[in-house]
Amino acid sequence: MRELRWLSGLIVVAGLGWVVAAAAHTRDLPTSTGYQYLATALLAAGLYGAAHGISLRDARESLSPILFAATIGVLLKAALLVAAMYFLVDPRYAVVGLAVAQIDPLSVAALLDRAGMSERARTILLAWAAFDDPVTALLTVYAGAWLISGGSAGGGLLSYAGDLSANALLVAVAAAVWAVLWWAGRRIPSPAWGAAGVGALLLLMVWSVEGVLMLGLAVTGLFFRPPLGRALDVVLRGALVLAMFLLGLLLTGGVSIVAGILLGVAAFLAQAVAALVLPARLSRRDRVRLAAGQQNGITAVILALALEPTLPGTVAIVAPAILVVNVLHWAVNAALGSARITWPRSLPSHGPAPAEDRRAAS
Repeated sequence: MRELRWLSGLIVVAGLGWVVAAAAHTRDLPTSTGYQYLATALLAAGLYGAAHGISLRDARESLSPILFAATIGVLLKAALLVAAMYFLVDPRYAVVGLAVAQIDPLSVAALLDRAGMSERARTILLAWAAFDDPVTALLTVYAGAWLISGGSAGGGLLSYAGDLSANALLVAVAAAVWAVLWWAGRRIPSPAWGAAGVGALLLLMVWSVEGVLMLGLAVTGLFFRPPLGRALDVVLRGALVLAMFLLGLLLTGGVSIVAGILLGVAAFLAQAVAALVLPARLSRRDRVRLAAGQQNGITAVILALALEPTLPGTVAIVAPAILVVNVLHWAVNAALGSARITWPRSLPSHGPAPAEDRRAAS
C-alpha cells in the first residue's frame, strides 16, 4: 500500500503541473535555458544518488550477475526497447525507449520490503538498480545524441572524445580532493572535514551540470562520499517530486496513450527477459521476483525531460509509460505475494547454488 500511495501522490503532482501549465501557457518551456539547466541538475542528482547507493562490499559478493546486469543486461533491455519503439511506434522516436530501460533505485525499496526473496536476490536487485541506472542514463545521453544526429560520426566523435577528457578531469580533481580530505581527517579529526566534503561535493556537482559531465559524476559517486546522512534520500525524493511536476508542465500538448502503453509493457517484459538469462544460481521464486522487478522513477522522468527539446513529444510517450510500468509492477508483485504458489525445488543451471538457496530448497 505504501508504494501505491507514493505512486498516487506522484500522479497528483504531475497533474498539478499540468494545471499550472494550462493556466500559464508554458508551451515554450523546454527550449528555455532555465528549464534545460534544471533538467540537467536533476539528472546529475539522480546519477550521483544511484552511484552513491552502491554498496561495494555487497556488490563483490554477487559480482558476476551484477556485472552481467550492468553490461549485457543493460544493452539487452536497451536494444529490445529501441526495437519496440522503432517497429511498433515510430522510427524517429526509437531512442525514447532508452529513457525507461533502467530500474529506479528509489522505488526498489518497496519491493525489498516484501517477503519471498532471499537476501542474495535482494542484494542483486538493489545493486542492479544502482548500477544500471547511471549506465542507462549515460547510454541515453551519449548514444541518444548520436542516434538523433543521424549517426554522423565526424564531429560527433571528436566532441565525444572532448567530453571524455573533461569527464576524466572531473574524476581526477574529485579523487585528489577526496584524498586530501581523507588525509586531513586522519591527521586532525574534526567534524569540519565532513562539512568541507559536502561543500566540495556541491561544487563538483555544479561543475558537472555546467559542463554536462554525467559520466565523470557517476564515477565520482563511487568514491566521493561525505557524510550526508538522510539528506541525500530527502534530496532525491524531492528531486523526483520536482521532476514529476516539470513533467506535468509539459503535458499540455497531450499524451500519447497507445505509444505510452506499448513502451511501458515493453519495458516490463524487457526486464523479464534480462532476468531470465541472468547468469546466477537462483531459486525460481527469486528469479520470478527479479523478472517482475522493473520500476521507473526519477531517471526516466529526467531523461524524458532532457530529450524533450530535441524530440518534442517524448514526455507525452514516457509519462504514460512510467505509469504503466509502475502499475504493472505493483499488480504483478501484489499477485505474487498473495498467491499460494508451490515453487519447484529445481533450480536453473547457472553455476553452483549458494548455501542460502540450497537451504531454502531443502
